[in-house]
Amino acid sequence: MSKLKQKRLALQWKLKDLAEQLKMTQQGVYQQEQRGILTIRTAQRYAAALHCSPFELIELNSSPLSPERKNKHE
Repeated sequence: MSKLKQKRLALQWKLKDLAEQLKMTQQGVYQQEQRGILTIRTAQRYAAALHCSPFELIELNSSPLSPERKNKHE
């Protein structure tokens, strides 16, 4: 589970709530939750909506091609 999804669930926000805050579709937020946040720019955008630090959301120890993330999808 991505840090983004963990944070959203910890705040007891629905996907719809976060999507509305970001002026995005629920599908867009869902896809970001599945990928995880890999850039500081994206982390800053979501952190502003969730009222937290971007460092709480960014996946620092993984990249889209890392074995850790690849195994999660197999």
